[in-house]
Amino acid sequence: MELKMPIIIMELFKNMTFIVVCKILLFVLTAIFIVFYFSKEGRDERGRGIIATSCVRGIIMLFVLLNICSYYTYSITSDPLIYTSAITLTYDITLLTIIINAAVLRIKR
Repeated sequence: MELKMPIIIMELFKNMTFIVVCKILLFVLTAIFIVFYFSKEGRDERGRGIIATSCVRGIIMLFVLLNICSYYTYSITSDPLIYTSAITLTYDITLLTIIINAAVLRIKR
């Protein structure tokens, strides 16, 4: 049984502007994560704990998102633009989860 992705999401994923925005967001989020990882706070024991906890939660989010993508495999793989958007958005959401968790844990601890 194949599930069809809603048309509005398909059209959004086919939009080249959406793809470019997602890729720019991916580079920005990656840069933020790398800056925190190599910062003075990220190198001590407390910072390593924050990064580890955030990454575990990010991996859980990645598993959830990849399972959602697997339900729509036929729709996602039908067009290279949709596939690119889906994968990029999956990485964006995963990195955003890691960064938000790291920020919350920095405030909490």
